[in-house]
This record gives sequence, C-alpha cells and structure tokens, in this order.
Amino acid sequence: MSIDKQRKAYNELNNEINKTSPSVFSNFEKFKSSEILIKQNINKISKNYDDKTIAAISRESLGYGPLEGLIDNPDITEIIINSYNEIFFENDRKFEKHSQVFSTPESYLQFIRTLSSEANIKHDINTPFSNGQWQNFRVHLIAPPLAANTQLTLRRIKENGWDLESLINNSLMTAPQAEKLKTFYKDKKSLLIIGPTGTGKTSLVNSLLKLSKPLERIVCLEDTDEIKLPNTLSTKLLTRMDLHKRLQDFELSDLIIQSLRMRPDRLILGEVRGKEAKDLLMTFSTGHKGGIATLHAENPKQALWRLEMLVQMGAPSWSNDGIRRLIKLGIDYVITLGFEGNKRKLTGIHKIQSLEPTGFLFKNET
Repeated sequence: MSIDKQRKAYNELNNEINKTSPSVFSNFEKFKSSEILIKQNINKISKNYDDKTIAAISRESLGYGPLEGLIDNPDITEIIINSYNEIFFENDRKFEKHSQVFSTPESYLQFIRTLSSEANIKHDINTPFSNGQWQNFRVHLIAPPLAANTQLTLRRIKENGWDLESLINNSLMTAPQAEKLKTFYKDKKSLLIIGPTGTGKTSLVNSLLKLSKPLERIVCLEDTDEIKLPNTLSTKLLTRMDLHKRLQDFELSDLIIQSLRMRPDRLILGEVRGKEAKDLLMTFSTGHKGGIATLHAENPKQALWRLEMLVQMGAPSWSNDGIRRLIKLGIDYVITLGFEGNKRKLTGIHKIQSLEPTGFLFKNET
C-alpha cells in the first residue's frame, strides 16, 4: 500500500466530512461524537481505493491507526514515535522501523489528542511534556519547543507480572540465584535492585512480591503504576505532579512519610531518583526491614555513589561519612541486573560487607 495513496484517501475523507461538519479532525470534542459521520464518509469514498487503503484510514480515523497491531502484540515492549511517519518498536530487545505510518501530521496529532484524553494527561506551550499511563503502557510525551515535533514513547507494562519461576525459564536468573533471593525475602533483608533501563528491575520486584504472605501488608510507592500488589491487604501510593501548578505536588518523600503511618510490613519504592533517598534510608535503617527499592546504575559501587549523592539532595548538610553509615545500616544486598547480548540477566548478588575508610566492601554471593 502506497503512503501517497493513503494520504490522498485520508485527505479526501477529511474534505468530505468538512462539507457537512467542518473541523471534525481538529476539534476533539466534535471528533468523539462523529463516529457515524466518519463511517458514512469512509463508505462514500471506498469505491475509489483498494481495501487495504480503506482499512488503514478506517483504523486511523476511528481507532489508533498504525499502532493497533503493535498495541495488541504482547511481544512488543516499547513503541517510539518521532513524527507521523517515523514509528519504531522494540521486539526481543531489538528496534525495528514500523512499515505503517500516520497519513498526515494532522492525523498523528489527532491520535495524540485521543491518547491524551484517555490517559488524562495534558501538555501545552507552557509545559510541553507529560507522563502518565495509557492502557497497559507507560507514557512519555514531549512537544515543541523542547522537541522538533510531538514525540511519544510508550513502554509496555506486563499485565500478568512475573514470578521467579518464569524469570528462571526466561534465563534471567539461575535456580540457585532464585533460592538466594527467596531466602533474602523470607528473612526480610533490605534489597537495592539496580541496572540500566529495561533490564527487568520492576519484573524482579513483582516476582519477589509474589512470595509475600496472604496477610502481609506491602505499601508500594511509585511515580507510575507498575508494581503489582500481592494481596488485598497491601496498598499503593502514587505521586502527583501538576505541571500547570494549579494543585499541590506530592513527591515520593511525602509518600514515604505517609506510608509509615499505614502499618507497613514492607515498604517498596519503585525507583529512587531524588531527595526521597534520604527518607528511604532513614526508614530502612530504623526498624522497617524487608524493604525493596530500585535504582539506575550499572554496578554496586556506582549504585551507592549515586545513592549517596541523592541523599545529599535531601540533606545537604549531612557528612559523607554519616550518609555512608546510613547506607550500611539500611541496605543489606545490592542485586545487579544487566544484559548478555540481547538477554536480560541477573549479573550479581552483592552483600554490603563493611564500610571502610576507602569505601564500601562487597561480598559477591552470585
């Protein structure tokens, strides 16, 4: 199917609709109530085009266009749209360029308006970016003037979650490694799970939470809803960031304080990335055992350096020695995830053995 033919058909459809109901495709409220009108005009122009072209503009006008096949395919883990005719997807850790595109920049922006409405996210010239969740995808959207055009990144959130057995079957870890992690979780060791983007940090957290007892209260704290609660006694708190500054923001550090009044057996932090590191370590080091947090880092030393710097964001007057002692008190093991080729792997289980004048000493228990 020719993109030129698809574009011609879409423009003809738009022209036909504008004769009776102008600006349907640029006015979102009008667009939502015009499904019958759109179908009637698709039938009207269908004699001029082949079935594939009509199917493409039907998907684009009434659905999610070229993304429909990608959204429904569970093997597609990430979708990146750089422009209306530049769509890429990730399958088995490899990116491919999609053979389908949006017909015009306008039809792509109509899809963006649809997604933004369904995900309840907003962006404008004052705040030209937004984050949220749409269906089972994590959404990041950025628009001009920060980007040349409106760009979208969708990361799939696995619906059924993982367990340790499935991670073994997918070669992410070995059976002995899984047994160690089971023991750590049972013994309520505090774990810092680290790795680059896409290495399976959240998957491992979800797998460990499935080991929870039926009446064990887990309190999860996240920016985006990704961690699966293991039972109905457990609960989740989500941050709120109002880019338009009409509502008060609530950050992870606020949620940590609130969670301590909710009788948690374990505290789970989706990702440490800011000053909440101080509150997290204060919590982990003062009797709240068995907690889990994730952090972007490639190895244990780098992870604890990063953690130290993040704590300083929340407590700039604290000494480096005091922060390191707090880390030693609060974190028992650093679990490292990475890649071997295109495969995700648990690459290290490191016990924080001691704190020396030269830094932390680790015992590799992989």
